[in-house]
Amino acid sequence: MQGNMKVRKRIAAGLIGAAMLATSTATTALASSDPGDTIAEPESAIASVSSTQNCAYIQAVAIKLEGDAATYALDDAGELVASGPDVTTDGCVDATDPGTITPMAISYGSKTFTLASPSYSKSDTNGIFSSQVTYGNTRSLAWAYSLSPALKAISTGNATATVSRAPGNCSYHKTGVTTAYLFHGSCPTHAYSTAYTLNGAVSFPIQVAGVNGTADVAWTFNYRISSL
Repeated sequence: MQGNMKVRKRIAAGLIGAAMLATSTATTALASSDPGDTIAEPESAIASVSSTQNCAYIQAVAIKLEGDAATYALDDAGELVASGPDVTTDGCVDATDPGTITPMAISYGSKTFTLASPSYSKSDTNGIFSSQVTYGNTRSLAWAYSLSPALKAISTGNATATVSRAPGNCSYHKTGVTTAYLFHGSCPTHAYSTAYTLNGAVSFPIQVAGVNGTADVAWTFNYRISSL
């Protein structure tokens, strides 16, 4: 329990006040976890989850501060904690146990869109992801992602976002927009019952207690479209 408290240690108000007086003090106070015990990149955190589970949705958020080797995240109250990437999952099944598969709504570790269930959304303290299938000759998927108020509050500059789908040629790239922007796009031409993966990433500069840094958000959405 003591080790867990060390990792999840909140940055006390007194340390934040000291950090505002000197960047070096802030860096020392914030470095409360062993970087060897954390996963440095959100993509690595997603890969770690995917190695044991198949999930419809995985999101990872990592905050890095200048001069500090630790990786941080925001807790449920929007406060910075030394916990490594904050990972959210939904619709997961044990990758090694087919018996955990749920037949319809979430199946094979992915969202199965149907005529009766053409949409999907997931929200947490870091952001909101939503998607909607339009049935027709080509079956298009519209998606949208927005950052949470807590992440917007610590941003200091514009964001860069990229999204790509596999298989198939569908990609998205957005730069020069604030973190308040609603990232959105669509991918046309889906084959029935084919497994698709939509990968997204958003990066932007931040400042916490007078210390500059970067926030990286990554998410993966696995889905299929059913003809039923």
